[in-house]
Amino acid sequence: MPTTITRLNPASAKIVIPQSVGRSAPRPLAAWLMLVGVLIPEAALRIDFGAKLTAGRVGIILLLIPALIELTKNTRRLVPSDFCACALAAWMLVAAAYVDWENSLSSAGAECLEFVGGYFVARGLLFGTAAIDTFIRVLKIVAAIAILLGFADTLSGRWIVYDTFVGVSLTADYRLDGVVRALSTFDHPILFGTFCTVSGIIFLFSERTTSLRMRWSIFCFLGCLSALSSAPLLSFLIGFGVRAYDLLLRQFAWRWMVLWSVVMVATPINHSRVMGLIPFRTIFSMAQSIPFG
Repeated sequence: MPTTITRLNPASAKIVIPQSVGRSAPRPLAAWLMLVGVLIPEAALRIDFGAKLTAGRVGIILLLIPALIELTKNTRRLVPSDFCACALAAWMLVAAAYVDWENSLSSAGAECLEFVGGYFVARGLLFGTAAIDTFIRVLKIVAAIAILLGFADTLSGRWIVYDTFVGVSLTADYRLDGVVRALSTFDHPILFGTFCTVSGIIFLFSERTTSLRMRWSIFCFLGCLSALSSAPLLSFLIGFGVRAYDLLLRQFAWRWMVLWSVVMVATPINHSRVMGLIPFRTIFSMAQSIPFG
């Protein structure tokens, strides 16, 4: 009996992806609960019963159990960073208890909740392209509101959110001969600048077109610039450099391994004396003192 061979046209072929791989529910409510703390200042909503609960911490508490349930499903598995997060949380609590059990443990517990709770909420609920895309869309709305409020601080010359909406009078911080550092809804301009930096780098890597990528990253960079804080600005420039590195070496699969290897080697040398080596900062300052013809 002759065998019939059916040729499959590659153009009409369709790849079926299992529902559990790379796909998930959008979860817009979870995304809003994760980011609601950005828009509500700590002074506007604070529940104090030993440990202070802010809007962001309340959101983490509401999402923590559903996130842990998601992580226990058969389609999910533990990764090394899960153990590192738990170990760091335990270290935070042990260190606080060792220093001052009565006065430090509650605040350390709140910080631990923000870190390890936020980590597992993201691990459990921000899984798959649908959930991540929804989170980024919500982040755009939140970032736009926060940055526009930061611009309002700069233009008005005062911290308008706290003065007008919260009813808390704070002494604004001025730089550059009378330019107010934008605060927006945050507790310090450095925190606002850091939020703009993280959001801008996320948009720089997540947007699918160059136009949207540059539009959102520049918008966040202007918000970071309005905070007048050097650390977030430097971090933003590093993020731009990493993105440019990624685009220039896109065809090479080893680019990230090389980058992280350089970071892992340079960080301990730069911040401490490892095996008697001189930090890069000292070498750089010595090089500046060498006279060139």
